Amino acid sequence: FIPMNKNADLLQDAAGKIWLSTDSLLSLFDPSSRSFKSWFVIPDSTKKLKFANLVADPLDQDIIWANTFISGIDENKNPYKRKVLKINTRTKAYNIFIQNDKDPASIAGNCMGILTDSLNRIWYLTDKGISLFNLQNETFTNYAIKFPASTTGEKTSVYALTSDKEGNLWLGGYK
Repeated sequence: FIPMNKNADLLQDAAGKIWLSTDSLLSLFDPSSRSFKSWFVIPDSTKKLKFANLVADPLDQDIIWANTFISGIDENKNPYKRKVLKINTRTKAYNIFIQNDKDPASIAGNCMGILTDSLNRIWYLTDKGISLFNLQNETFTNYAIKFPASTTGEKTSVYALTSDKEGNLWLGGYK
């Protein structure tokens, strides 16, 4: 039994391991006991960060990518910076990536989703566009998305990102 409120994601990595994220806990399925065992907790002194989703790294089977959020707040009234975690499942070491206004090679903004494409690239959908992870130097190449103003004055937001077999990206959202 894994205690949780409502936030959960499942991932089977390249090695066949099954991972479950619930709130701030990452658990690993133990086939011998046929249950999930607590494995990693998001490093957060406020105890408010939660996992949003998990994605397996397309090139390194020991790496899981995760993005975080804080539930129950209006991000327009209480802005905060979402974290992206790169977690090594062999060593439990992790790196945290966060948007930094003074560093153009940091992720573009708050990460809403993570995608690996058919060309083994890792993309991050943010509130300011999309970011491509550069494996060689662990930086990001950012692509701002500019939408025309809507006739009703509502902001257009992108909330879906996918790719096709040629590596083309497809974005979806709403006004």
